[in-house]
Amino acid sequence: MKMKQNGEIKQVKLYGDNLNTNIIGSAYWGNSRDDIYKRFLTGCEPDGVKFVSRLLKYMCEGSISILINEDSLSNQRVYNMYALYKDMNNPDGRMNINSSWKKVSDLGMERVDCENVSLVHDCSTQDLIIIDDKNLCFRRQMNSQTLMVNDTWTLINTKFPLIQGQFWDTYPIANSNRTVLVIDVDQIRKASIQVSKRLSWERTALDLIWGITYNPTINILSSFPYVIVYLGLEGAILFENVRASNKIYATLFFDPKSLEGDGNNRLGGKLEKIGECILSTMAYEILYDQDGPDFSRGIQSGMNLARFLNYNGLIFKNGVLTYPYKDLAETAIKNEEVFASVLVKDPNITKLQLGGAHNANNDWAIINDTEKEDLMEISKRIVVNGVEHALKKVPLGKFGAKMTFDRFEIEQLNSISQVLNEYVKTKQRKPLNIAVFGSPGSGKSFAVEQIGKSVIKNVEIMTFNVAQFISTQDLITSFHQIRDVALSGKLPFVFWDEFDSNFGEKKLGWLQYFLSPMQDGSFRDGNLIHPIGKSVFVFAGGICSTFKEFSAHTDDNFAMNIKLPDFISRLKGTIDIAGPNREKRDDSDQFFILRRAMVLRSLLERGYPNIFIEQEGIKKANIDNGVINAFLGVRNFHHGARSMESILSMSTLAGSNHFKKSDLPAESQLNIHVNADEFMGIVNGIELEGEKLETLAEGVHKIFCKKMESEGYEWGPETCNENKTHRLLMPYHLLSEEDKQQNRLNAIDMPKKLLDLGYVMLPAKDVCETIKFSDNEIETLARKEHERWLESKQNQGWVKGEKTNHLRKIHSSMVPWDSLSELDKDKGRSLVRDIPSLLSESGFIVKKI
Repeated sequence: MKMKQNGEIKQVKLYGDNLNTNIIGSAYWGNSRDDIYKRFLTGCEPDGVKFVSRLLKYMCEGSISILINEDSLSNQRVYNMYALYKDMNNPDGRMNINSSWKKVSDLGMERVDCENVSLVHDCSTQDLIIIDDKNLCFRRQMNSQTLMVNDTWTLINTKFPLIQGQFWDTYPIANSNRTVLVIDVDQIRKASIQVSKRLSWERTALDLIWGITYNPTINILSSFPYVIVYLGLEGAILFENVRASNKIYATLFFDPKSLEGDGNNRLGGKLEKIGECILSTMAYEILYDQDGPDFSRGIQSGMNLARFLNYNGLIFKNGVLTYPYKDLAETAIKNEEVFASVLVKDPNITKLQLGGAHNANNDWAIINDTEKEDLMEISKRIVVNGVEHALKKVPLGKFGAKMTFDRFEIEQLNSISQVLNEYVKTKQRKPLNIAVFGSPGSGKSFAVEQIGKSVIKNVEIMTFNVAQFISTQDLITSFHQIRDVALSGKLPFVFWDEFDSNFGEKKLGWLQYFLSPMQDGSFRDGNLIHPIGKSVFVFAGGICSTFKEFSAHTDDNFAMNIKLPDFISRLKGTIDIAGPNREKRDDSDQFFILRRAMVLRSLLERGYPNIFIEQEGIKKANIDNGVINAFLGVRNFHHGARSMESILSMSTLAGSNHFKKSDLPAESQLNIHVNADEFMGIVNGIELEGEKLETLAEGVHKIFCKKMESEGYEWGPETCNENKTHRLLMPYHLLSEEDKQQNRLNAIDMPKKLLDLGYVMLPAKDVCETIKFSDNEIETLARKEHERWLESKQNQGWVKGEKTNHLRKIHSSMVPWDSLSELDKDKGRSLVRDIPSLLSESGFIVKKI
C-alpha cells in the first residue's frame, strides 16, 4: 500500500450518466428436499461512475485524503438497470450464504423521468475529473467546455458510437494534454473496425494500432494523449500520443497463458465493470502522483481488480447482494504484475496494403522483444523446468498436448480451431477440408490431431497414406470406411497423409479425385453415389513443406490440368508447422532451438514420467546437461521429431529416474537419426565454467595483445589508432571485470561457433595434430565473433561513434562486419585463426565432425 504523503485533500469531480443496478439473484432455500423453495435475493448497487466513487473511497483510505463531488450526478436523469445473478459455484442452485454471485444476464433498463438541470462551469480547482459516458443522455445534452478545467487530469470511460454527441463535439481536444480514454475493444469492433480476436496478441495489437492510426472512422482517437483499450479480462493496450514527435506509442499488457475471451468462457456468465475497474485504479495513480502517474501500474492493477470482481462476484451481506468493496480495494492496491507487457512496433512505419494487411510490422513477434537472453540457456530451462516456467513473458498457444510460442503458428492453429468449432455446431453434412504442411517429422499430424481432440468430443482419428495407394479403388475403399464411422455416430477426423504424392508418373495426380468428396460430400463407387457424412478431411503434405510451395506453380496449364485451383478453393484453412530443425538455410530461423526444446520436453513428459522430480511446484526433468546439449545443439535430426522420439525410445530409460549419458544408444543406432560423431561430441563436450573458463578467457586476451603488439601498439589510457595506443594492452589479471567478461563471453561462444562450421570441442586425452582453419572458415568465424561482440555491446548500451570513448560507451567498431576497416577485420581474424592452438594449450582439441 502507498503511504500518505501529506495532509492535502485531493478534489475529485464526477460526471456522466447516472445509473443504478437492481440485482436479482435466484436460489433454492431449505434444509431438506421437502421444504426447498425458490427465493429471490435482491440488492441495489451504484453503477458507472458512482461505483468508481464508492470503490475509490475505500482504496484511498489511509493513504490519500480525497473529497469526491457528486453534485452533478444528482442533476442528471437516473437510469435503473436490472441484472440477474446466480451462484455459479452450486450447480443445483441450493442457497449458500457464503457463496459468490456472478452476473448471467442483463434484464433491461428503465428511465426515471426528471428535469435535467444545466450544469454551470465549476471554477473551483479540481485534481481529477472522472466521467462515465454510457451513451445515454449525458453525451447528448452536456457541453464539455462548461465542465472541463484546464490542465486537469480527466478520466473518461466511453462507448460506441465513439466520440459522438454534444459533449464530444465541444470537447477541447487540442488542449487535452491530460485526458485518458478507456474503451472496450468490442466498442471499437462495433465501428466496423477489423480487429482480430483469439488469433494472437500480436495480431490484435497491430489491428488496433492500424485502426486508431489510419482508419478514418476512429482515428480521432489518435488525437487524445492517452487511450486505454481493454481486451476482456486478458489484456489491454495503452496508446500514448506524443505530439512533439507526432508518433503514437503502444504498450500491450497481456496474459501469456490466455487469449481474449478465455475469462468469459471460463466464467460462463457475463463480464462486468472492467472499464470502471481501470478508471478506479488509474484515478488512484493520478491522485497519488499528478505529475507522473504510473500508467503501467494503473492498468495492471485495474485488470487484476476486474478479474477479482468477475471471478468472485457479489456476496450476500445484511440480507442483500452487494459488492465486497473492502476486498476489491485491497486487491486494487496490491500492485501485482500478473500481466506481461511489451512495446508494440511503431505504427507510423506500417504501410497500407490491399485488403488492409500490415506489411512492415506483420512479422513482429513478442518473443523477439521479450527474450533477450541466450536462446540455448532458455531452451535448457524449457527442457528441465517446462515451457510455462521458462517463457513466462511470451504468449503460448496450447492445443491439447501441442504447445507453441510461434506467433504465426498460433494464429493458424487458433484459426483452424475456430473453424472446427463452428463446423461442429452446424448441421453441415459436407466434409470440412483443411491442409497442413511441414517438413518430414515436423509434427504436423500431431498438431492438428490435438486441435481435433480438444474441440470435438465424439471423434475418431483415421489415417490413410495416399502415397501407398495403387489405384482409385484404394481411395474408394477409404471413403467407405469413413462413411461407416460417420454412420456409427462418431465424427471422422481423417488424415490424408502425403496427399500431394504422384499418381503414377503424374505430379499431384491425386488432387482431382478428392474434388467431388470435398465439394459435394459424396463419392461414386461403380454406378452408385454414396454420401460420406459429416467429417473433417486433413490433407497433410508429404512433398511440399509449406502451403506457399504447394500452391506456387508458375505453369498455369499444368495447374489447371491437375485441378490445383479447384482443390485450393475447397480448403477452409491451411497450417504450416515448423519442425525441430532449422526451417531456413540462413540464420533467420533463430528460434528453432526453442521448438526443439519444446518437442523434447513434450516427448519426455508423455513417454518417460519417471525421470521427473517435483521441486518447489516445478516438475523438473532429471537429465544430464551433456544429453540436453546434444539434443538441442546437433545441427540436424534426419527425420525431424520422429528422430528425436526414436533416440529416446532406443535409450535405456525404463525404470530409471535419471537420463544419463550412458543411457544413450550406440553410435551405430544414432547414425540413423543424427550425425553420431557430432551428437556424441556435444554430449561429451566441455562445460566452460570456473577455472577452465578463466584459463581460456585469458588465452583469448593474450592472442589479442600479441596481435596488437605486432602492429606496433602500446598501452595507453585511451585507445587511439593514430598514436597506436590501446587501453587493454595489459596482463589479464589487471583488466576490469567488465573487460574480463568480454573475453569470457568470447570463450563461452567458441563451441557454438565451431559447431556451426562442423567442429566439436573436446577434452584432449592424448596428443593430436592441431587443426588449421581454411581462409573461408577463418572469415566465417571472425564474422560470427564480431556479430556476437556487437550484440553484446548493444545490450550494454554502447553506441557507434567516430572515436572510441570507454567512459561514454562509444565505440568506433560498432558497425556490421562488412563495414569494418581492414585493420579491425584483421584483429578479428587473428582471434579466431589461433583458436585451435589456444584450445590445445588449454587442454582441449578441435575435431572435425
